[in-house]
Amino acid sequence: MIEYGIFFKILLIFSLALISPGPDFMIVSSMSLARGRADGIKCAAGTTVGISVYVWVSLTGLSALFARNEGLATAIKLCGGIYLLYLGFSMWRASLEKRQAEIKIPANVKRRNAFLTGALTNLTNAKAVAFFSSIFAFVLTPDMSLATKIALATAIPLVNFLWFSFVAFCLSKEKVRSRYQRAQGLIDRVVGSVLAFFGAELFLSAFKFVWAFI
Repeated sequence: MIEYGIFFKILLIFSLALISPGPDFMIVSSMSLARGRADGIKCAAGTTVGISVYVWVSLTGLSALFARNEGLATAIKLCGGIYLLYLGFSMWRASLEKRQAEIKIPANVKRRNAFLTGALTNLTNAKAVAFFSSIFAFVLTPDMSLATKIALATAIPLVNFLWFSFVAFCLSKEKVRSRYQRAQGLIDRVVGSVLAFFGAELFLSAFKFVWAFI
């Protein structure tokens, strides 16, 4: 049976983080601007493959570690909480500096395979490992049902593909892209606040466990 409280909490954190521009956003946008919506959507499909790999690795790997070693599980949760706090504060700092992420089209983007480019962009993004380890450490337990894991491993890539397909559809037009970038500061502050909140909650829950043994 799907544990809906866990499912929607993870999906909320991921969806909010997805909105804020990262390497995958930049490559899908540049591909859409340079080659049109169709290749932008192919690139979006590629990023989804990369995300799917990290989701499955995080779900299965962390679950196995948590089942074997409770101390290690607590350490991962502490690190995950710190990482989410770091992401939240970093996004706030970037928004206050009033800098917009410029979407630059690489010189050879027209010669690249759109799908492969999207996949490699996410597969080579080391921050993706840290991010998924952090958000799954928030709720993952050895007792989490297989149905919940399958639901998360299906829903997260689906949300990723739908969002970046939307990006490819809309941001192939420069006017729409410029409007989105003007709202980026507000987006970063909202997402940063949510990530910092969950990071603090994760850190405190793990710290209480450690404190009980001191």
